[in-house]
Amino acid sequence: MVPYRTFASGDAWPLVPGEIARLTFDLLPTSYLFQPGHRIRIAIAGADASHFAILPGCAPTVRVYRSRMHASRIDLPVIQP
Repeated sequence: MVPYRTFASGDAWPLVPGEIARLTFDLLPTSYLFQPGHRIRIAIAGADASHFAILPGCAPTVRVYRSRMHASRIDLPVIQP
């Protein structure tokens, strides 16, 4: 199953500034073989610049909470060779 986005305005909802929101989403499937000792970098952005216009002066503040009360996580599937 491939994640599908409609990009329809009716499927979107605004986030409330200062309010913690739980976001869950799937990514397009891809695979990569990491060699021992290599690391993964996760980059979080406010929009996909190749699909959406970037408005000047409107850069969002993105906060990732990492406390006991508001834990964050990223689940990456691992397939053993």
